[in-house]
Amino acid sequence: MDLFKEGTYDITYTVTDESGNTATAIRKVVVPKDAVVNPVYLTFDDGPSTKVTPKILNTLKKNNCHATFFILNYGNSSQKINTLKQMIKNGNTIGIHSYTHQWKKVYANEKVYVDGLKKMAKMLKKDLNYVPFACRFPGGSGNSVSKKYSKGVMTKLTKSVEKAGYTYFDWNVYDGDSDGPVAPASTIVKNVTTRIKKGRNNIVLLHDINSKETTAQALEEILKWGKSHGYVFYALTPQTRPYQSSVIRN
Repeated sequence: MDLFKEGTYDITYTVTDESGNTATAIRKVVVPKDAVVNPVYLTFDDGPSTKVTPKILNTLKKNNCHATFFILNYGNSSQKINTLKQMIKNGNTIGIHSYTHQWKKVYANEKVYVDGLKKMAKMLKKDLNYVPFACRFPGGSGNSVSKKYSKGVMTKLTKSVEKAGYTYFDWNVYDGDSDGPVAPASTIVKNVTTRIKKGRNNIVLLHDINSKETTAQALEEILKWGKSHGYVFYALTPQTRPYQSSVIRN
């Protein structure tokens, strides 16, 4: 069944009772043309920040749109904790990026990254009563930099995080806000709007650290363009079909 394509689909259901009796039923599901949606999942890495993240949250709320934030260790910062609470209150979701973004530490071995997930999950449960379901590896699952610190660590991690109860998300749209010191807002808008495609889950990589002011500036135009071209902006959920790199380079 393809929710992005109009048509009639046969869905097969199979159930088994306690005695081992099995029954199967086929149901027809119709996806009408007016029900087809073209989703965009804006995802922000490396926050929460004190300057940029609040601006992004305000713009999302103003436009009645939602996003997902893959966060780093925020310590005991009451300001950042309040920002995280605002994320949830506004209907956004939170994923874990890692406990630290220092490549040498986070990819020292498989255990370090997974232990970091557990630490972050405990923090989110304590501070927000929130249970995260998603993670994003620094550099993505297809990064090759990790090989410098631990050979084969990404191959192991793509399996171990799922065993730990997390779905890892890469991206298929890159906004370019990390290319050079400061990418102009116009460049970020162009990168996103020309790379989003209909008929798929568009998972967009952006950043919300304090140095990414232009990312916050670009967001309003991205949202307006998306809405005018038939796209809907959602936060990732446990039901979202993930985009994951087809090539694990380490």
